[in-house]
Amino acid sequence: MSKLPKMKIIKWNGEEVIQEIEDWKSFPFAIDDLVMVEGQEIYSYDELVEMASKEPFKNQEFLDVRVMPFIAGG
Repeated sequence: MSKLPKMKIIKWNGEEVIQEIEDWKSFPFAIDDLVMVEGQEIYSYDELVEMASKEPFKNQEFLDVRVMPFIAGG
């Protein structure tokens, strides 16, 4: 597999972290957090890899990732 872009993760509290996509193999998608990658909701590691492998994202140095807590209302 060709090299995937890194992720620039911006958490809900404003903290920024740079990580490799491979670091998210065990991330619990859709449990407690909403994950937005380049403005699109992502629900699994496989979705993340698929997106990062395609144009226009595969040649970017970084993907913009936003992680926000999932808050259910009632």
